[in-house]
Amino acid sequence: MVIDYFNSFVLPFVLLCIRGYDEAITYYEKALELSTRNLSTHVGFTRITCR
Repeated sequence: MVIDYFNSFVLPFVLLCIRGYDEAITYYEKALELSTRNLSTHVGFTRITCR
């Protein structure tokens, strides 16, 4: 469960910060499959797809 949280919510943000955009998009999509109610996931996904 902790690994899922890290991979789905923390890792995409880190990748976004270091400009790993393609990989971050993949992880944000996985995070949205796990939970559509996480606002920070939606914000991060929107930030990266609007580039």
